[in-house]
Amino acid sequence: MRPGSLRTSALALLLLIGACVSNDPRPPPPSPETTPPTVASFAELKAADGKVVRVRGKVQHEKLGDAVLVEEGLDVLCPDLRLPDGVTEATLEGRLELWSPPVAEVNDRGEISQGVAEGTRRWILRDCKPI
Repeated sequence: MRPGSLRTSALALLLLIGACVSNDPRPPPPSPETTPPTVASFAELKAADGKVVRVRGKVQHEKLGDAVLVEEGLDVLCPDLRLPDGVTEATLEGRLELWSPPVAEVNDRGEISQGVAEGTRRWILRDCKPI
């Protein structure tokens, strides 16, 4: 072995390792394989039931959380999510689920509890987050 070759080999190895390791604290951008699909129609929602998806549209502030109107007459609710009042459009991500909200009940005095009509179902995003 020649006198400087060990030093040259060690330096080459350190440069190779340094090229593979980055001090950049930012995560790499998501690849198309890991970015959830954006769903925008009833057929797409139905096909994506149980999967992580994105929805984009006009924000509607509701009692149970904020919802996004993905097309006329079709919204997706994010329970417990509250966006600032000034936010009118949003993209949200979460696991899509068809949910049956609590049914309203009538007591013996005729008072109606909070809830919906029996058989009502809504699309919701679990673990919802704004993107």
